[in-house]
Amino acid sequence: MRLIFSALIFFIVNFFLVQNTAAKIFLVNDSGDTDLCTETCTLRGAIEVANTNNETDVITISPTIEKINLVGELLIKGNDSPDTNVDMTINGTAIIDAQKTGRIFAIAKNAHVVINNLRITNGYLSASSTLQGAGIHNQGILELFAVKIYQNNIEQNSLDKNTTIRGAGIYNGSTASLYLINSEIGPRNGLIIKGKDVEAQGAGIYNANKLTILNSTIFNNYAFTSSKISKGSANARGGGIYSTAIIRTDIEGSSIYGNKVETTLQEKTLYGKAQGAGMYLESSSKFYITNSTISGNEATSYGYTNAESFVFAHGGAIYAGAYSKTYLANVTVAKNTVKIPTIANSDAAGVSVGHTFFVVNVPGTDFKIKNSIIASEGKNCIYSIKSDGNNVISDNSCFTPISGDKINTNPLLFPLEFNGGPTKTHRLAPTSPAKDAGNKYGCFDYLDKLLFQDQRGYFRPKMRCDSGAFEL
Repeated sequence: MRLIFSALIFFIVNFFLVQNTAAKIFLVNDSGDTDLCTETCTLRGAIEVANTNNETDVITISPTIEKINLVGELLIKGNDSPDTNVDMTINGTAIIDAQKTGRIFAIAKNAHVVINNLRITNGYLSASSTLQGAGIHNQGILELFAVKIYQNNIEQNSLDKNTTIRGAGIYNGSTASLYLINSEIGPRNGLIIKGKDVEAQGAGIYNANKLTILNSTIFNNYAFTSSKISKGSANARGGGIYSTAIIRTDIEGSSIYGNKVETTLQEKTLYGKAQGAGMYLESSSKFYITNSTISGNEATSYGYTNAESFVFAHGGAIYAGAYSKTYLANVTVAKNTVKIPTIANSDAAGVSVGHTFFVVNVPGTDFKIKNSIIASEGKNCIYSIKSDGNNVISDNSCFTPISGDKINTNPLLFPLEFNGGPTKTHRLAPTSPAKDAGNKYGCFDYLDKLLFQDQRGYFRPKMRCDSGAFEL
């Protein structure tokens, strides 16, 4: 029996030794964009060799390379079988610049990719049948650590009906998993589309499956749509994030700010909607948001107020669709806005509707908050949400208060800025009513985990924390 066990151990050890010998380590020391990888090696060359290997390959870009200008998409291949994955880690501090010639990274199904510290910029898609993911198009497993994805754009002028563009920064597809850690999506990832029956979804991130965001920032991204075609439509949704996923999305220790959705109607366009500047959660999406800040996002609809035009602006911070589940614990939602300027007036009354915080669309939606702050200059909510207590709300539009809730109360927030930690927060004034307003038995998230830290990573007391993302 002992011999059999020893033989088994010998087999296992040698199996992994053999497997490890197949792994490759690449040093990228050539900033060109060819498929060269011999004595010198380009990033494209290293990826193409690693695509043929089923082991964990490590590609390190030399610190002497500051920038790599691409002439085409970098494809990381997967395999048809989930048992033969491409597994790749890319390290470096270089800027990967597509020079507005196309997409930057495409990650196939069954590929597992880890990217550390890169700057990914100037991806650009236009007049293409796959207007998704200018920065990254992901169908595999993607982990981003300290990565910055900025100034990637998708633009389209469409005379066709039902044209949609998605995910200027990242498109996370239906087979994909995305883990965003200590990273930035923004600024200026943008979606712009003009035409008949057009839509822009998720300027920062479009998500259709698994998404986890930790200690990261999604900021200053924009989705703009316009139509001047009779009986057309134009919708802009999800400046920061647009999600269709029924798998739970987790956001913790993060800031979503300064994102915009905007739609412009001209002449007798039928309707336009600007919804969910911070986040747009489609029907049946599930979001758990903890120790995070949603601030300064803006939804704007411009349109003619005539009898044939219907202009809507909903959810400066969050738009929550039918049957979605959204749970906020120790979150600060502040200074989000909606605007509906009028291009031209007429005697006929069109329809203009705007609400600042979020929209719970139809019965069946599950939206809960606790130990949180909601503050805007206008109306916070349309349709009711559920309070689990200890919230500070600047008006009375959201819910019937329960134990510990403070409604019609100014939380006394300082402007959004860096107050320590990796992301921006709203610091509480010393006299803020949110101070010590949390649950007296401790602040827990919606997975029943006790929160020992605030968004910045600063200590929270076990008993009676502050409401919102910031602990004094």
